[in-house]
Amino acid sequence: MLTNNQSGSQFDLKGIHGFASDNGTSNSHDTKGVFGEGLSSNQYGTAYGVYGYGSNSNLNGGESIGLYGEADNSASSNDEWALYANGNTYALGSSWTGSDKRLKTNIQQISNALDIVRNLEAKTYEFRKDGKFATMHLPNGKNYGFLAQDLEKSFRKQLVKLLYFLRMKNKAQTIEKYKAVNYTALIPILTQAIKEQQAQIEDLKMP
Repeated sequence: MLTNNQSGSQFDLKGIHGFASDNGTSNSHDTKGVFGEGLSSNQYGTAYGVYGYGSNSNLNGGESIGLYGEADNSASSNDEWALYANGNTYALGSSWTGSDKRLKTNIQQISNALDIVRNLEAKTYEFRKDGKFATMHLPNGKNYGFLAQDLEKSFRKQLVKLLYFLRMKNKAQTIEKYKAVNYTALIPILTQAIKEQQAQIEDLKMP
């Protein structure tokens, strides 16, 4: 635990700082700056692998961040994931995505959105729980969504990516590849499709 009792200067205080590097010579695919593991057998207990809490009491500004993650793969073409969750995620607060116009370039209007939606094949399904899939923490019960292979036919890499699934087995990391879908990216397409459909309805109403 570190405490800053000084004023008038900026400090970067870390209760824990972890660093791990294989210098590109390791075949383990497994470097962890900080590794946390929580185990509990108490019926009222909660096991936290890593617990983060942030509190800023300065009334003039500043942010509170309980857990901050940053990923940098600028030296390669691999994807960057500041947060990777193997299992369900739950948030009491809202989830925000950076969408400021100043962050974007090559902005274009979406066209023929209704034709795109016509090609979508919505499905119901259950995730597999047999064999190796039993330890992947996949959702239970009936689900609604799309198949990545179906979306790939229309969107290719815009909505579908081949991602690495990381799994811990006896403290060793195994890597498998599965296709994932960016469902959030469908929202503007669906919005534009509704507008196009409404325009067609209005045209039909005209005498």
